[in-house]
Amino acid sequence: MDADPPAQGVKIARRMTNQAQQWYSHALLKVMRLQTKHPEAIVALGLPDFPRYRPLFEETHGGLRKLGVAMLSVRENGEVVAWGL
Repeated sequence: MDADPPAQGVKIARRMTNQAQQWYSHALLKVMRLQTKHPEAIVALGLPDFPRYRPLFEETHGGLRKLGVAMLSVRENGEVVAWGL
């Protein structure tokens, strides 16, 4: 028996939450490489405004600050919120 649409939505949301940590870690590696290659540049993570990214940023902001890396969160309406600048 197939799951009803609301249950499918919950499963998709849970998968996206779990994937967000992996996507965040991949983005961190990329900004670290960019910061090394271009030490004079201001480097920032630019991610969609998923709720899971906020606690991940809070858990890593000390290290990101030492590297000179900020986070930009992009909301659905296109608004950009800067964290850690």
